[in-house]
Formats: sequence, C-alpha cells, structure tokens
Amino acid sequence: MSEAEKGLKHEFVGMMFAVTVGEIGIKAADVIRFGNFSDHIPAYTHLVLSLVLVALSWVGWTKSRSPGAQSDVIGIFDKAFLILLVDVLLVICYFILVRFSDFVQEGAAPKYEPSAAPECQWICVIFGIYILWDLLTKSKKGMDKDAMIRAIYRTLVTVICFSISFLIMRMYSNVQVSNIPAVDFALISLLFLFRAGKSLVSFRMPEVQTIQPHWDRGYLKWSIALILIIVGLLAQTKEMQF
Repeated sequence: MSEAEKGLKHEFVGMMFAVTVGEIGIKAADVIRFGNFSDHIPAYTHLVLSLVLVALSWVGWTKSRSPGAQSDVIGIFDKAFLILLVDVLLVICYFILVRFSDFVQEGAAPKYEPSAAPECQWICVIFGIYILWDLLTKSKKGMDKDAMIRAIYRTLVTVICFSISFLIMRMYSNVQVSNIPAVDFALISLLFLFRAGKSLVSFRMPEVQTIQPHWDRGYLKWSIALILIIVGLLAQTKEMQF
C-alpha cells in the first residue's frame, strides 16, 4: 500500500507522533531553562532516549511490511481498527515516557529528581506492547510457510528484547544518579538492537536480498556490537537490585 493509500490510520497516528516530538522539544527547553548541562546530564540523556525511541518507531512503523500494518481502517468492527488502537496506545506510551522528566514543579521553583526507574519501566511496557503488535500484524489468511517462519522469528526478536528490558528494569531501576546516563544509553542500544534484529530477519525477503545481499552480515555485526555495548554499559554501573 502506498503512503497515499494508508489514509486515515497513517494521518491520525502521524499527528500523534508529531505531538510527542513537540513534547520532547518542550521538555528540552525546560531542562535548558532550569539548569546547566553538567548538573543535569541525566535529564538530557532521558530526552535523547525518548527522541531515539520515537524516531526509530516512526521509521519502523512507516516502513513495516507486516500485513496488518499495511492495511487501512475501513470500519470499527475490523482487525485493522484493533491494530490502530495498539498503534495509538504505543504513541501514548511514548508521550508518557517524555512527560517523566526529572523536573517536578513545586510552586514557583522546579525540583530536580533524577531517576532511571520511569525509563526502565516504560521501555519494558513498550516492548510488551510490541509483542502484541507483532501478533496482530504479522498474521493473515493464506500465509505461506516461509512468511510464517519469518513472522515467528521477527516476533522472537521482540520477545528477546522484552526479556532484556525486563531484566534491566528489575536490576538497574534504582542506580545512583551518576550511573543513570549509562542505563539510558544501554536502553538506547537495546532499541537499536531491536531494529537490527528485525532487519536481520527481514532481509531474507527475496526482493530485499536481491538488492542488498550483504545486509545480513551488516545487521549481524551491528547486533553483536550492540549486545556488547549493552553489557559494557550496564557492567560499569556495578549496581544491581533483585
């Protein structure tokens, strides 16, 4: 389906993405206004995490080849409408993540309360919804065996990333302020690992393989590198809570 044919769903969800990006800009302005960079690094890394999440999600959503993602909404008693609700829910979660800035307004003065907990918790929730999204969008009647196997592997990538995000949430939510940026960048690396893993599976589609047959090696290398980055960033915090 072309961009013009996506119609209602594309326009509606696209506006929600735009609102979320606008909120990132507002929060960034607040951070710049109320504090200098060196004293408020966790606030900046939280915003970078939110921006990367929204940007990657927008690209992944608009370029998705999943059958359910390609179909537009034709009625409320339709599977496509349920998928639309999940799309909307995801963007709302992105917006909530942005709203959890480290500045809490108390009277006339803001109070700075840096924490990694909201980011760890909401990234885990988002990956959980990604699993639901995969289950809804990657199945259709008359799927051939290869398409079904590819859908299973893509969903497995999501489950693995959800599991990693769950472990990060359980073990690193209450790190010291100085270690919050490391946790944020570990979550950013996890988001890129999620997209790299999806692309590693998708490249197997014949039309992609004939265009760029070397993509599989590139995505595999990126996946390995990102896993090492995640492990390295979390290891340097030296703080775990079970």
